[in-house]
Amino acid sequence: MYKMKLPYYISFLGNSCETEEFYRFCSVINLSSEEDTDASSRWYENSEKGISVYILNGYVHAIHFFSDKHPNFEGCLNELPFELNFGMTKRKVIDQLGEPNEVIGRRIIGKEMGHSGIYRYVIDLCKIAVTFSKDFEELEVLSFESLT
Repeated sequence: MYKMKLPYYISFLGNSCETEEFYRFCSVINLSSEEDTDASSRWYENSEKGISVYILNGYVHAIHFFSDKHPNFEGCLNELPFELNFGMTKRKVIDQLGEPNEVIGRRIIGKEMGHSGIYRYVIDLCKIAVTFSKDFEELEVLSFESLT
C-alpha cells in the first residue's frame, strides 16, 4: 500500500461521536444531521461540500468524500489523501495504492444509484474504500471505515 501520512480525521473512526473533537470537526465543515440523535444509526452530511459521516450505535463508523458525479452531492473540493483524485480509473488507483485486499463488483440500484466496483484496502487503523462510478468507472467516493 502507498505510504503516506494518514489524515487526522481517521482518529474519529471507532470512537464515540459525543466528543468535543468530533463536534468541532462537524462544526468546521458544517456537517448536520436531521435524524434523531438517539437513533442507532444516523448520518451527518454536507451535500454542498460532498462529505458525510455515518454514525452507528453512537460511534463514528465511516467518513465519505463524494465527487460531483454523485447524484446526491455537489462534490468535495478538499484535496484527497494518498495523491488520489476524483476521476481516477481503477488502474490508476491500483498503480497508486497497490492491489486491494477486497474487490466488490458492480451494483446498480435503480437509474441513479450504484457503482462499477469498490476496492477496499485494510490498514492498521481503518479500511479505505474506493468506489467507482457506475457510468464512467472513475473514482467517485473515497471512504474511511472503522475496523469494528
